[in-house]
Amino acid sequence: MIQPDDDTVINQAVLNELLAAVAPIAPPTGLKAKVLARVSAQESAFVTVRASDDWRNLLPGVDYKMLLFDKLTGHKSFLMRVAPGTHMPAHGHHGNEECVVLAGEFTFDNVTLKAGDFHMATKDVEHSAAYTEKGVTVYLRAPIEDYPGINP
Repeated sequence: MIQPDDDTVINQAVLNELLAAVAPIAPPTGLKAKVLARVSAQESAFVTVRASDDWRNLLPGVDYKMLLFDKLTGHKSFLMRVAPGTHMPAHGHHGNEECVVLAGEFTFDNVTLKAGDFHMATKDVEHSAAYTEKGVTVYLRAPIEDYPGINP
């Protein structure tokens, strides 16, 4: 019996016979298209979004800036800027949502998040409505299905 750390080499003739005996296997349908899409998506190794790039309006008092919309992973990353005194609607999640507060603060339920705080909501969790008295800017990474008004 050959042990995993054994340096024994298989006879080339035996190896050729083994390889010839294996029936060819067709790749799964759509594999080529998936590989080409992944290669195409990685054509640029860098994504740069400038501070001067435009913000888009989502709701009264709520603007966003798309950073990355990644169809391969099914996630999007964006900045959200919310004006002082704004109420943000309740919403659910199709997967994990990650949030980092960059400036200001906002409150939902009994939680107040301030600059530097990280918050994650898991799949199928419902956030109650949120409110910001002073205004807030956050970085969010969420499934593409979440925040349907936020698109590239």
